[in-house]
Amino acid sequence: MLRFFRMLIALRKRYSLFRRTEFFSAPHSNHPPEIIWQGEALGQENWSLECKVLCFTLVGSPTLAEPDFFVIVNSHHAPQLVDVPPPVHGRQWLQLINTAQQSPDDIVEECDAVLLPSASITVASMAVVVLFAKPEAS
Repeated sequence: MLRFFRMLIALRKRYSLFRRTEFFSAPHSNHPPEIIWQGEALGQENWSLECKVLCFTLVGSPTLAEPDFFVIVNSHHAPQLVDVPPPVHGRQWLQLINTAQQSPDDIVEECDAVLLPSASITVASMAVVVLFAKPEAS
């Protein structure tokens, strides 16, 4: 558990989007969204009481060349299939955190992250998965 939290803290220190001091601003024509909410289905927010899955994309700073992060929180007692948004052109999603995995596979270094093979992912019950979108290798 100590290793998990050390790596989580290092991730927070590495990327400014995890060190915000203000809430995300509303998107407008001069400023793209900083956070994009979604339920299990691609592009559809689900704020109903029955929904047990919360997903969101944190949009990385383009000026700092930070990756985007897609976070999935499954509070359902059963695994849930979640649509993953397409990454920005020239990037690909890799799995960084999966709390359903045993250590040391619950959180990995970015260089060891596994490529997401499809446009959806099954998230175990009571688990959190974090993906990040980095540029494709040339």
